[in-house]
Amino acid sequence: MTSTAVLAGNDQRINFFNLFVRSRKTTIKTRGIELTSPKTDFQNPLSDWFDKSSFLVPVEFQTIAAGEIFKTDRLIVRFKLSDNYRDQFVMLRGLLAFSRPKEISISTNNFLKTFELHLGKDQADAVTAYLDKILDLLIKEIKFKKSLKAVLRFEQSVKLEQAKLYKALGTFV
Repeated sequence: MTSTAVLAGNDQRINFFNLFVRSRKTTIKTRGIELTSPKTDFQNPLSDWFDKSSFLVPVEFQTIAAGEIFKTDRLIVRFKLSDNYRDQFVMLRGLLAFSRPKEISISTNNFLKTFELHLGKDQADAVTAYLDKILDLLIKEIKFKKSLKAVLRFEQSVKLEQAKLYKALGTFV
């Protein structure tokens, strides 16, 4: 018997029993009877979504075929923020952690500043809708912070100008 262990972010181990991800055909012999299960090839539904995104950049797509462990094909998607939004890693990590549905597993690598999704192939549409919602919140938060900084700069300049005027007014008394 063969057992393969895979690290899935944050040093968590996922043990896969009799799993041959890269082979076209997995052969299992049970009491002299040979069972074969062909690996199904399909277009990753999330890859198109990531191609259209200006915020997130895919790092790696991996497919684990359905078999003894999983009922449906599993997708592992590793992604990061694009260079323009790299500074927003902490905010995106918080948004993802705060509102994550229980069906979706998300892990982060703080050193590489990457995210990793573990989901079933049939959950791809729900994940894209979820990521759209999260990115919408991220955009709103970025705009809010930009506006708030502009207001604070304006208030600071008004206070400085006001101090100059009061100082000038005090010289006439």
